[in-house]
Amino acid sequence: MKGQSLRVLSFRVRGVNVEIRELSLSEVDEALLLIREVLLETESGECTQMGVLTFLESLRVEDFITLIREEAYLLLGAFADGDVLVGVLGARENFLVLLFVDQRFSGLGYGKSLLAHYVKRIKGGERIYREILTNASLGAVKFYEIMRFGVCGDEMVVSGVPHKPMSLRFL
Repeated sequence: MKGQSLRVLSFRVRGVNVEIRELSLSEVDEALLLIREVLLETESGECTQMGVLTFLESLRVEDFITLIREEAYLLLGAFADGDVLVGVLGARENFLVLLFVDQRFSGLGYGKSLLAHYVKRIKGGERIYREILTNASLGAVKFYEIMRFGVCGDEMVVSGVPHKPMSLRFL
């Protein structure tokens, strides 16, 4: 990705300083913990027990660190007041793999800001992409529709986790 200006985004939301940036390798464990907590609070009702277990088992720190070191994976974090991790976005090139926000901070723009930062990075990168793809959990479809994603396929269940394929196309 080109341009240092795309590495960190800082702004204020309701009196709180917010920073969106790439997570360091030492922050991966904290990010995966946040993802686990949010999944169990919000998504587990949509998934089979096997789906929840499969997803949780996929959150291995060593695997994420390897992918990040190989530059095959982008892991962004949203921080409130500089040091409180409140949201995480993970992506491989133009495929948005995950987006989770701590429920205590839901609805305050953290997910939107993470996604907007990722979109800017994709548009400003060395490779040219025509769209961003994701497999949205059923509970997240409304959020993605608000963010101008469209459903681009039939609902599917993979390893006990229901998804809808969605895309955000660039003009």
